Amino acid sequence: MLGISKVIVAIRKKLNKAFPKIEVQMQDIEEGFKRPSFFIELANIKSKDFMKNFKDNSLTVRIIYFPSHPHKNQLELLKMMDELDKIFIEDNILELDVDFRTEIYEADKNVVDKVLHYNFDIYFSEQYIKEMIEIEMMENLEFKMDDIEIKGRN
Repeated sequence: MLGISKVIVAIRKKLNKAFPKIEVQMQDIEEGFKRPSFFIELANIKSKDFMKNFKDNSLTVRIIYFPSHPHKNQLELLKMMDELDKIFIEDNILELDVDFRTEIYEADKNVVDKVLHYNFDIYFSEQYIKEMIEIEMMENLEFKMDDIEIKGRN
């Protein structure tokens, strides 16, 4: 199974590749951080069963970008919106595992308190891993009904 944690790993990998000089924070942002930096969080995580064979997952990815300067940053934030669109909308494939990818179709972008909030939803299904139970098959089958004897082989 993939697991939701693979989403953060995939997002972080994309950000590190596109912005090698910008740190991606994983701890609580209230603890302090360097500028510029990204912070990733997942929200609205939902999972549901599909036909007892698959788990359908949906969630919102929130990337928060703290610009270099806390006050004079309007142009930097606009440029970062464009750059994030390049790696998440134009190149909209998110590789969650070696053989498993999902697509990103739409991103919401907002600047709140001079910080960029870049959000998108993703959906993916994963097949349950079920343990197969081995059942020993019968070799000979014999029926006896009153006076009639039936013998057969399966």
